[in-house]
Amino acid sequence: MGTRGRQKAMSFDQWRIALVVAAVILAVIATYSLAGLVAVWSVRGRGHWFWKTAAVLTFPALWLFTSDPRLCLFLLSEIAVVLMWFWTLEGRSDRTTSASTADGPDAPRGGYSLASLLLAFVLLSGVLAMLARLPPEVRWDWYQDVVPGGMMGAATIVAVWIAESKRSAWLRALVLVIAFPAFLMGAWLWLARSARGPFGRATAVAALVLIAVLPARVYYIAFKDRSLAYPPPLANNGYVDLLRAGAAIDNLAANIDTLPPDELRAYLSKQQTALELVRSGLAIPCQAVLHEGMNDKALWAEGNQFEKLSQVLAAQARQELQDGHVEAAVENYLADIELGAAMTHGGVMMHDGFGFVSERLGIEGLQQIVSRLDDDACRKLEERLLEIDADREPTEASRARERLYFSRSYPWKHRIHILTRAFAPNEAQTDDILMVAAGGEKRARVRLLACHLALRRFWLSTNGYPQTLDELVPRYLASVPLDPFADHVLMYKKLPTGYLLYSIGDDRVDDSGTPSAPFALPVPKGDIVVAVVLPAAKTDVPNEIETGASNATENVP
Repeated sequence: MGTRGRQKAMSFDQWRIALVVAAVILAVIATYSLAGLVAVWSVRGRGHWFWKTAAVLTFPALWLFTSDPRLCLFLLSEIAVVLMWFWTLEGRSDRTTSASTADGPDAPRGGYSLASLLLAFVLLSGVLAMLARLPPEVRWDWYQDVVPGGMMGAATIVAVWIAESKRSAWLRALVLVIAFPAFLMGAWLWLARSARGPFGRATAVAALVLIAVLPARVYYIAFKDRSLAYPPPLANNGYVDLLRAGAAIDNLAANIDTLPPDELRAYLSKQQTALELVRSGLAIPCQAVLHEGMNDKALWAEGNQFEKLSQVLAAQARQELQDGHVEAAVENYLADIELGAAMTHGGVMMHDGFGFVSERLGIEGLQQIVSRLDDDACRKLEERLLEIDADREPTEASRARERLYFSRSYPWKHRIHILTRAFAPNEAQTDDILMVAAGGEKRARVRLLACHLALRRFWLSTNGYPQTLDELVPRYLASVPLDPFADHVLMYKKLPTGYLLYSIGDDRVDDSGTPSAPFALPVPKGDIVVAVVLPAAKTDVPNEIETGASNATENVP
């Protein structure tokens, strides 16, 4: 029964995914088909040409008020191809008619109306106004929307031919297979031409409404994101110094972890300018610098420099430990955590990724030397960690900026995301899943380390560990930190040989302190663990710590 139930569940999920994909494809075709049908109506429908054309231009203009204003250019291109094609045909027909009746008494006379010229100028002004409202980067990659829009305009013309042609049905079916985006328009045009009586007309209207429902849903989702904007720049931004620090690194390609001790010391001596800039940048508020022309290549270059900066800070900390300067080592590891938080503030997903790496280096380094710290050093470090945690932005802020960045840098991928949110609102994107997981793990690790320091202070005072974390309040902690992946505090188990401190992790399942597999995707199974084990005999020998990719085990004297 259990196996059959799982098979049915999987089958249901597969059907649901297939239906979502079908709805997304149909919504894309319906959106462009609606624009094409409106353009055909403007040419073939009744009424003054000015009002019909103005109504047609309103449809693409509406998309200027969404998070995807570039779609206006696509729809304008599609409509322009349709209008120019049919106006050209009508012009040829008029010239043929004029030539056949040129010698007759009712021969038309050439000329034009100044009123018509004025109305055409008004429409042209409206089009120019729409183009001026488009994002500036459209000037550089306009072809990404104009070329596909022109192709959809050609598909519209094919749809009209399929619906009106007297050629063989098999020939028209073959053309429809080749120009498959035209099938929805062709089907409706055929239905509208075949409709007879009130019932037929009502059926055609109902079919048009059904076609319009999907674009309306897409428009609503895109309209909700219209207010997304990059944060205003800071007047005095420490992030600028961080960028300068990254550019000041000598030999960015060096593998610090494999350098012999003497070469590492020489390498670090060349990085003093970069280290000074990092500290000056972290001393003031930082916010990632985002602009209209930002792309993955630029972000990746910045991130590589920041990653090397974090490695230099960690190497400097290890060097300080070898020289016996524990306090200096703590400052360097803490700077790694602050660097990770600083580069994330105001940034997008790639900032979060590099910030995650930097924070991890600092946290794992500090976990190794907690047992060397006295009560005062633990208290100061704990306070600074909790300040970093309190100053973090909510994950939704980063996700909103990521959607905006994605829409400007990769408009077509962004449209797919809009469609997915429109027809699968509960289906999280992979990027969203990773951002939530990384953000939660960063919070969890900082809170675990702060709690670990409080337990160290408790040990120094009582030579033991508490039964519960509540005993740390208020002397060692103002309150027990919450687990960012749950609605309760961090998990703690006192053991005969030490204690187990952990967060349940992104899988939201309490695995009783079983460490999670490092970098398992999409969601790592297991917990984020800090384990402290007492040795068989108490000595004054410094603690040895095994630090895994996601967990730490410490032997406490």
